[in-house]
Amino acid sequence: MIGPVVHAEGLKRSKKNSIVYVGEDKLIGEIVQIQGNKTIIQVYEKTSGLGIGEPIQDLNRPLSLKLGPGLLGNIIDGVQRQLKGSGYLFIEKGMSGNPLPIKKQWHFIPEYENIKEIEIGEKFAELKYNTIEVKSKDKLNGGEILGYVQETDAIKHYILNPPNRQGVIKEINEGKFTIEDPIGHYTDGNPIMLYHYWSVRIPRPFQQRVIDTQPFITGQRVLDFLYPIIDGGTAMIPGGFGTGKTILEQTLAKFSSAHIAILTLCGERGNEIADVLAEFKQLNDPLTGKPMSERSIIIANTSNMPVAAREASIYSGMTLAEYFRDMGYKVAVTADSTSRWAEALREVSVRLEEVPGEKGYPSYLPKLIGRFYERAGKVKAQSNRIGSVTVIGAVSPPGGDFSDPISQYTLRYANALWGLDVNLARQRHYPAINFEISFTQYLNEILAYWDKYPDIGGNWRESRKVIVKILKDEEEIEKIVRLIGKDTLTEPQLGTLAAAELIRDGFLRQSAFSDIDGYCPIKKTYEMALTLQMTYEWITSAIRSGHTTKEIFEKEKSIFERVNRMKELENLKQISEIRNIVAEKLEAYRKRKA
Repeated sequence: MIGPVVHAEGLKRSKKNSIVYVGEDKLIGEIVQIQGNKTIIQVYEKTSGLGIGEPIQDLNRPLSLKLGPGLLGNIIDGVQRQLKGSGYLFIEKGMSGNPLPIKKQWHFIPEYENIKEIEIGEKFAELKYNTIEVKSKDKLNGGEILGYVQETDAIKHYILNPPNRQGVIKEINEGKFTIEDPIGHYTDGNPIMLYHYWSVRIPRPFQQRVIDTQPFITGQRVLDFLYPIIDGGTAMIPGGFGTGKTILEQTLAKFSSAHIAILTLCGERGNEIADVLAEFKQLNDPLTGKPMSERSIIIANTSNMPVAAREASIYSGMTLAEYFRDMGYKVAVTADSTSRWAEALREVSVRLEEVPGEKGYPSYLPKLIGRFYERAGKVKAQSNRIGSVTVIGAVSPPGGDFSDPISQYTLRYANALWGLDVNLARQRHYPAINFEISFTQYLNEILAYWDKYPDIGGNWRESRKVIVKILKDEEEIEKIVRLIGKDTLTEPQLGTLAAAELIRDGFLRQSAFSDIDGYCPIKKTYEMALTLQMTYEWITSAIRSGHTTKEIFEKEKSIFERVNRMKELENLKQISEIRNIVAEKLEAYRKRKA
């Protein structure tokens, strides 16, 4: 026994990745290597107290999740054990139990008619959801929908035929069933259940990928406007200690346009995660008005929990996401953080005596990171429903050094980077997105999408171009200030600095704890950006007319204060009124110039 790695003998016909019970306490483990008569097992629990000669039981199935009603609202570890105790962060030794409620009865409704559109809350109306109808069939293919149970007020849980199971229905019944009661039978006599198992390391099959440019709305202006991603896209959030990675991911889970949120908390501090879980239990979903737990699942493996289960946690999160994707839902997966997951891989790899790669990480780490991110996407599932998995992974580079292996490997597969800046965080500028390093590869697709909606994004492309230019010019001007001082700046440069300050403070800065500003609808984001674009043009026109920046801001102080406080307004008409005032000022200076 070397930490969580146990060497065993005498397991006949064992298979790699099979689950085993280790010792008298039945600790959960997974076979990771087979060398002749010797079997090497990775144990997902602490091995203290385990002795030589204790029995091992091979369950002859891979590490799998039990997928069925009762998943939503759960707080589990990486191998689907319910977390108990204060803060839900305690696992009893040898604890297994049933991951789904076994006594609760679910009202199952067979569904042979056309499946209706999924609707959850009015705010989801911003993005119309595409659904493909499924006709009645007696012969079932893998992954087809059998019916549904109303798991929560917000979510219908569609019961799926297992992806690898085909058959002909002999009977299927409507009524109330526990998770262990058969709801019908196939003609071969096998029961039809409300649940099925699926291996966490095997992606669930689908018919085809769907090419789509529909944006993934986050409700955060800096992301939706400057660095957007598509529904089914991938993004990474690198950032040092204290830059707000965890808060940003929680905010995305609460406010994004996903129907289901999977939060994978991997290797973070136990006390911090305990606070997160306590807050989540009391949180009302701003999109549905129901408890947030009705459309979320939390997977928590803290730094003080067994390292091997941490390694399995992100696969479990992705498997849960694919399961709900196959029902036709949009699912958001946040992984916080993949750096801690990679550290767990390194620790286990060292104990397995594998050849190390860069900085001691296993040489196959880039391949594993790629497999994780490539399970994202929008697909036509086996159920004929269109569903998506959007993946947002946090990276915690040591000392904030983005050249570390995890950050560089992740860059190969993530199509957007939302880099967090320690200096911005120290200035209490949140989200602390660094504008120099952040990027998105989805920009052209999303700009083309918004061009189709004049009332939301008719001038989106031009407004973004102007605001990005102001921020880039500000960076260059700041370099001059650091070298020779502010007194040498020209009036146009001072005007650019003043406009950039309005953009940073009044548009890019956003409080996750504000009832009004925590979530910004896409229409409001566009209206604010358009107003700021016109404000910059007004300042520029006034300077060209001979006014100084100081004179402009002293004379029109009340207007600039209203522009700066637009984020505190709920009524879009109030923002339109501010923009009309700015437009009048701009037009007046243009007439003078003419």
